[in-house]
Formats: sequence, C-alpha cells, structure tokens
Amino acid sequence: AVSRDAVPVRSTVAERLIATGAGGGSAGGGSGHGAPGAELELTADERRLVEEADGVRTITRIALQTGIDPDRAAVVAERLVRTGVLKLNNRRVRTARLVTRLTALPLEPGVVGVDQSIVKAWEKALEIDVTEVACRRDDGTVLLFSLQLVSGAGPFLEITRDTLVRANLVANEALLVRPLRPQPDA
Repeated sequence: AVSRDAVPVRSTVAERLIATGAGGGSAGGGSGHGAPGAELELTADERRLVEEADGVRTITRIALQTGIDPDRAAVVAERLVRTGVLKLNNRRVRTARLVTRLTALPLEPGVVGVDQSIVKAWEKALEIDVTEVACRRDDGTVLLFSLQLVSGAGPFLEITRDTLVRANLVANEALLVRPLRPQPDA
C-alpha cells in the first residue's frame, strides 16, 4: 500500500502520456500489457494526480489541492506506481527555518543567499538545480526569491537592505524556506 505521506514523481511514461495527451479521462482503466504506458487509459483522478506529481508535495497535499479524497488518492497512486506511471520519492525536501540577516554581500535585488550545504541537500533530494526559494512568514504569506549560494551562512537567510525593504521584511525575522521546482514552459 502507498502511504498518503509518499511523494510521487512522474516517470518517463507519465511525461509521454502528458505530452501526447493520452489517457484523456476514460474510466476504463489500462490493459497493463506490453510496454509500460502502452494503451493505458487514465481516469480523471489518475490524470490529475499524474499532472500534479512534482516530487515535492505529498499525495495528501496534492489530493486536497485537486479535490480528490486523500484515501482515494493513495489507492490511485498505488495503481499508478504498479503500472510504472509514477515513482515514489522517499527523500522529502526539508523545510529550513532561516532567520533573515542583513548582508553586505553583493546580491542583486530580489536575490537571497542560502548556505550551500542546505541547497546541496535540497538538490540531492530533488535531483535538480535549485534556483528559487519560497519563504513563508508567520502570518502565512509567501515570498518568492531567486537564490544565490553562500558559504558559511548557516541558519541565516542573507538578504540586502533593498530586498528587505521591497519585501517588507525585517532583520532577524524567522522564515520557513523551501526550494521551488522550475515550472515547465507552457
């Protein structure tokens, strides 16, 4: 059984299904014979789960955001894993709790510095280069910034005075920071 806390990732079969528009919502289910993904028909729930699988969000989070019952989503994900459409990423990306710190580093406006060890851990888990981060404040608002690697920043988010002012942040403010996956061009 697939856990609701599992993090689904698209396989090459899923990428092919999405690119070709195959599996357009038939309720029939796939034959499961031949090459993975061949003649595979996806239900509406399966297609939504495949389209939203990003390697970051859990099955539960995807289900809640797409209107699918989380228990149903776990069953759907299990079928998609068995048929090779989805893979499960067991390495979850950790959210870093970083404190804003005014820096003298030459950062461009809208760019923040994050310790290279944190970024390397994110990149290892996601298997992609991280170039942007989402920073969540205590009030729930989310700010997006471009990323620059910084050596020795530790638990601090290095930020210039200009970026502090533009983002309405203050020094020594704790933020929850996560990497952003690049969005595919539409």
